[in-house]
Amino acid sequence: MNMAERKKVMSVLFAIMIAVIVIPSVSMGLDDTTPPTISNVHWQPQYPNDESGIIISATVTDASGVASVKLFYCYQGGCHPPLTMQGSGSTYSKRIGPFDEGLLEFYISATDTVGNEGSTGEYSIFIDGTNPNVEVTFPNGGEYLSGETTLTWYLNDNNDPSPDVTIHYSSDGGTTWELVDEVSGGTSYLWNTSSLEDGENYLIKITAEDRAGNTAADESNAPFTVDNTPPTTNIIFDGEKNGEWFVSNVTVSFSAMDTASGVNITRYRMDNGTWQHYTDPFVISTEGEHTISYYSIDNAGNEENEHTASLHINKNAPTLVVNTPQKGYVYIAGRPVMKTLLGTTIIVGAITIEAAVTDEVSGVNKTEFYVNGVLKHTAYAPPYEWLWEERALFLNAIKVIAYNNAGNTAVAEVRVIAFIL
Repeated sequence: MNMAERKKVMSVLFAIMIAVIVIPSVSMGLDDTTPPTISNVHWQPQYPNDESGIIISATVTDASGVASVKLFYCYQGGCHPPLTMQGSGSTYSKRIGPFDEGLLEFYISATDTVGNEGSTGEYSIFIDGTNPNVEVTFPNGGEYLSGETTLTWYLNDNNDPSPDVTIHYSSDGGTTWELVDEVSGGTSYLWNTSSLEDGENYLIKITAEDRAGNTAADESNAPFTVDNTPPTTNIIFDGEKNGEWFVSNVTVSFSAMDTASGVNITRYRMDNGTWQHYTDPFVISTEGEHTISYYSIDNAGNEENEHTASLHINKNAPTLVVNTPQKGYVYIAGRPVMKTLLGTTIIVGAITIEAAVTDEVSGVNKTEFYVNGVLKHTAYAPPYEWLWEERALFLNAIKVIAYNNAGNTAVAEVRVIAFIL
């Protein structure tokens, strides 16, 4: 085969190859009438604000291949020239913005390699450039908090019905802040202050963040007090006292103290009676044993445990009557035999000096018997008597002194003419 024949054969083979490779491809292109498929349209961030750009993405596929993807958008009614979206595999994206607050509308159009064109419907994105409106309403300064208390605040956002809320507190007037909790929306929160130290320099701060990332914060206008410690109350009895017994009227007063919020009220009752508010000292004059219950409440509502104190009052002497000898009688061997004409008491022989002693309040402590100022006998229990059998002649003074347990005394004296040998 000469060179010319070889060239002819090669030309035929090349023509066959072209027919095998090119003609099917052209036929396929001529048969493709389906536009590209555009799916999974989304954007980030989902809720943009006026400081963030927006990345719009979509998945675009086509059997004959994607030639171009365009982004068409309008902002606040003004439309802009289309932008080419960059592809990575089947994902195409484009960053636009940032924009001021307003409405952004867009759609995506794609063209394949044979000229078929498809597009999405319109999408709308609201760009939120407005911060939430938040204001602390309680505690806002000057309040006294204890235990569980409800924090409240005003919150409004026209573009987000439920902004996230972060709650902080400061115990040092705002120098440092501690997290309380994070909640979704709402305008109140039950805060347990029991673990906090007492103090008067507390603040609350409420921070609101809407879904677009706009934030606003407000804190208490002035410090408030946290007080979880109840007050302490002391009772004071003022009167003349002998041992455990008061022998005079008793003035009762209370001294209450609370270092955090201060004392609001002191309450008391006597002998299980009606509770009363204490304002000024009061006097107890009734004899006997009295029980006083009392407690105080501070301005934060902390209530002190109830205390009880007792006092005993006996202002009067015991009752004392000398039954033997009686005035104006003659006693022989201890027995009264007749009355005397002039009321003189005459004793012949030994005699038992008898006294009747009672005390219904504190009780009888002892009874002493004296002759002419000299103590002869002490009786600590009834019968209160003493046998006088010592030698005695002519005029003598018999004196009996009775003591009750409060130390009050009663004295009785009988002058007699004695003939005791």
